[in-house]
Amino acid sequence: MTILPNGALDRGQEPRTGLPLWLQTEFRGRLLWAVNEPDLDFLERFVAAGVREQSRGNSTLASRLPAWIKSAKHHPALVKALAGMRATLPESFSAT
Repeated sequence: MTILPNGALDRGQEPRTGLPLWLQTEFRGRLLWAVNEPDLDFLERFVAAGVREQSRGNSTLASRLPAWIKSAKHHPALVKALAGMRATLPESFSAT
């Protein structure tokens, strides 16, 4: 997952260009986004996982996700939201 130190991502913008991210959707009043397909793959795997890694501190990508993404109560709806984001990808992206 791409981690860039810029508040633009929190606003759904690509930090270098300021253009809107392609992969974004509103989720219960929050912005759910992925910079690219590998980010989307990671989020889908994380949300769908029955058992998640436990780590101390801020040493993994999963540890840096917002609490609302980590919350199990949101996972069924997040799976649907992420599938909707994936559906916006052109076929040529998902054919690999």
